[in-house]
Amino acid sequence: MKFFYTFFFLVCSLSVGAQHSFDFEFIGTIQTEDEHTMFYQIRFDTLSGGKLIGETVTDYFGEHSTVAKIQGTLANNLISFKELGNVSTNVTVDESSFCFLSVTKLPFIIKADKSIIKGAFVGEFPSGKPCVNGDLYLVGADYFKAKRAAMVQQMAKNNQRRKPKKTKEVDITLKSNETLTISCKGDELVTLAVWDNYQEDGDVINVFVNGELAHENFEIKQAKQHLAVNCENSPCAIKIVAVSEGAKPPNTVHGYLQVGKEIHPLITVLKKGESVMLNLTKN
Repeated sequence: MKFFYTFFFLVCSLSVGAQHSFDFEFIGTIQTEDEHTMFYQIRFDTLSGGKLIGETVTDYFGEHSTVAKIQGTLANNLISFKELGNVSTNVTVDESSFCFLSVTKLPFIIKADKSIIKGAFVGEFPSGKPCVNGDLYLVGADYFKAKRAAMVQQMAKNNQRRKPKKTKEVDITLKSNETLTISCKGDELVTLAVWDNYQEDGDVINVFVNGELAHENFEIKQAKQHLAVNCENSPCAIKIVAVSEGAKPPNTVHGYLQVGKEIHPLITVLKKGESVMLNLTKN
C-alpha cells in the first residue's frame, strides 16, 4: 500500500510558472462522497469542433497541489472533460495511486455577474478502476477571487462538521513494536476505525484486545470500517498485527482510535508478522 493522502487526492492541474492566457478559468471546490472538500481550478482553451484542452489543479492553496492535463468538449452549453495525467505534483507517490477526475455534459452557464460549472464528477485510477465520486461547484475566477475569504471560511466549517469533536490534527505513525499510550476515564466507549487512504491492495490485519483475538484476517478497504473494541476494563491493550502486506508493501493502515469524544489519528506501517500496541490507561 502506498503512503499517500488524503483519503485519496484527486488529480488536477495548473502549470507552474505558465504565462499562457486561457480562454476560460474557473475556481471553486469539489466535495467527495464522504463530504471532504478541496479547492479545485480548471483553465482551458476552446478549439474548432467544440474541443477543449487545458489543465486543472486540486488543493492549489495547500502543500499537496497536483497539476494534470485535460481534454474534452464544450458544445450546446454543456462541458465534458477528463484528466489524462499529471503535469506536476508535490505528492511523492506513484502515479498509479492517483485518482483522475472526469465530468460529462455539465451545464456551462455564462452570466455577467457569475459564470458557473456545477454537477457530479467520477474518479478512476489509471488502471480504470473506480476510486472516488462527488460534486464540483466552480465559478468564474474573477468572481471567486472577490468571494474567496467567505468561501474559504465556509469550506473550513463544512470540513469541521464531518469530524468528531476534539479531533487531533497530527497523525501518529507507528512502526514495528512501537506503542501508543492513551489516558482515558475507563468507562468510555472505544472504537477503532481503519481504512486504506490510497489504493486498496489487499492489506490484512489481526486485532487483539487484552490478548484475545477480536478481529481475524480483517482486510483493509478504501471505505472506512469501524471495529468494535471491548475495553470495559482498564488498562486495555489493543494489538494490531500485519497478516499480509498486500500487492504494494508494506502493510499501511490509516485510522483512528476514538475514546469517548476524543479522537486519536494514527497510521501503522508494518511488515508481515510485525505489530504495534495501543494501550489505554485510566487517568
